[in-house]
Amino acid sequence: MKMPEGKRVSDLLTLVSADNDRGLRMHGLLTASYDTLHSILGPPNAEGDRLTSTKWVVKVRTGTEWAVATIYDYKDTDLYEDGLPSVEQLRSQKLHEWRVGGAVGVVVALARALGLAVDSAVTHV
Repeated sequence: MKMPEGKRVSDLLTLVSADNDRGLRMHGLLTASYDTLHSILGPPNAEGDRLTSTKWVVKVRTGTEWAVATIYDYKDTDLYEDGLPSVEQLRSQKLHEWRVGGAVGVVVALARALGLAVDSAVTHV
């Protein structure tokens, strides 16, 4: 199986262009700190907006296939609504529940690829 184009993070994970995230829907949550994700993935590789301040777009190996996944916050900062934490406060939280978009089954594969405990991943179908 050929490794996808992009910045290789590990044999299981590659950062890819933000253009790859079109049409993905949320399939679960991943509990981790921003610092943990940043140390593994580097800085977010997709631009945020009023709804999403922090976002990574990756391809993760799910068995014999590669699947696009996004890790992001959604409506969690004061960019969306006054009174919510600032982007800096969100990024300094000890743990945060990040949304994961992608195909069914990508959440657990992503947790494994990031070296996180699988119980940090909650799947929604």
